[in-house]
Amino acid sequence: MDVWHKLYASAGRVPFTSPDPFAARTRMFEDLCAELGAEPRVALLGSARDQGGFTRYFDLQTDYFNRHGLTARFFEPEDLHEAWDCPPHLRYPLGLRDFTIPDWEALGLDTAPVQAAVDAGCLLVGTQTSTFLSSKLTMGLLSEGAVDERAERNLVDTYCRGRESCPTGGRTGTAARSTSSSTPWPTASPWCSRRASE
Repeated sequence: MDVWHKLYASAGRVPFTSPDPFAARTRMFEDLCAELGAEPRVALLGSARDQGGFTRYFDLQTDYFNRHGLTARFFEPEDLHEAWDCPPHLRYPLGLRDFTIPDWEALGLDTAPVQAAVDAGCLLVGTQTSTFLSSKLTMGLLSEGAVDERAERNLVDTYCRGRESCPTGGRTGTAARSTSSSTPWPTASPWCSRRASE
């Protein structure tokens, strides 16, 4: 955004603008902390191994959070125990789950530390995109017609058409509703709440 603004500075007006995503995410965590009565301490969970070996993406977020009222730290999965296995005033009650399970499985990254953190009471919130695309419940609701906007339905068609991994088997509308209720689809993506089993 800085580059965009500089390019159009001489024109006096930027033709297109957008909210700062880090600012929106900061407000989300502030609201969540207030709602839960939790300290504003946020663990960013991810791995440089699925970012080409770099942590810049996580460092930018951590720096922004720390400059705007939150206490934030980036954790690789093998270090995540430090977010909860410590004195109470140093714990991170909230976290940002900035990864997808398929990506980590493909890289051979162990997700057991994530479950341990959740079991210890850390509330891990998924990023909007990763949670949306990994949630069979969300995709199922969309494919059933719970949301009628064309863009959302196109997204469902793109990711679910003919796929057995979709809760509705790629079907939409009435056909989706007739999908057997005995199919053991998870009702939510793991680690979106305090316990994966909730």
